[in-house]
Amino acid sequence: MYARLSRQFVPLVAAATRWALALALLASSTVLAGLIAVRPAAADFAGDHTLCHTFDSSKITEKIAACTRVIRTGRLRGQDLAIAYQDRAEGYRLAKDYDHALEDFGRAIKIDPAIAYPYINRAEVHRLKGDYDQVIADATQAIGLDPALNAAWTIRGLAYKEIGALAKAREDFNHALSIPVKGNDGGWAQDVARAQLKAMDEK
Repeated sequence: MYARLSRQFVPLVAAATRWALALALLASSTVLAGLIAVRPAAADFAGDHTLCHTFDSSKITEKIAACTRVIRTGRLRGQDLAIAYQDRAEGYRLAKDYDHALEDFGRAIKIDPAIAYPYINRAEVHRLKGDYDQVIADATQAIGLDPALNAAWTIRGLAYKEIGALAKAREDFNHALSIPVKGNDGGWAQDVARAQLKAMDEK
């Protein structure tokens, strides 16, 4: 009787063991597949993040697309998300898609109104569109947030010059030149301010 029960019992244990082993292998292969899938996704996000923030003007289309993908992941919050919108807006600005640029600068400002660059860059887009009152308003806001950014003074000076406020324009150009270069556009801002003052003196 015992031997018979043993013969019946052993196959059941073996069958259960085989099922457990199969399930364990399936679970481990699923986990491994998941890890393999996560690694490319993380790499893609890192690559898109880098491309979104590139200053390479030859990659405007790629920059916009990368920023869009980064934004759509939903992984960014607060200032990081604001900067992604700001950088996508910069791509649109360089592509001369000014309406989309203004929309994204507006989104960046709404998310984090304490960052100066979206105001400066939105001011520049308004200048390119000839909306000089908006230029002055945004550049003044940027100056209030960070008075050390040369570009804000130069861009506002350009707007003042266009509306005929030459004394204010001169004052802003001189100020842009009187402070150390700050930001990637600081050198550009000083070059423009210097050229504008020279042109005004020659009249």
